[in-house]
Amino acid sequence: MQLRTPKKYYIALVWGEVMHEKLDIRVDIGPKTEGEWAGVRMAPVDSETCDRNRAKESRTRLMVLERGVFRQRPATKVLMAPSNGRRHQVN
Repeated sequence: MQLRTPKKYYIALVWGEVMHEKLDIRVDIGPKTEGEWAGVRMAPVDSETCDRNRAKESRTRLMVLERGVFRQRPATKVLMAPSNGRRHQVN
């Protein structure tokens, strides 16, 4: 039997201009400790609402597809590929 690793890709529109063509984003994430979504949603480790003791490594690769204007504001279309599948790492 062959071990298969699913690949997921997301396309997003980001307000502003992403300056680099490719980025390797590494921000640890953990459960939120406050608010309506405490314990359910994830938060970046540098936020005040993150349970840092339960944070895990998160890595997402980003590639710029297109730069332009959307609703009279600068915007960048990007392709994102989460490489380790942590919950909510792409929001």
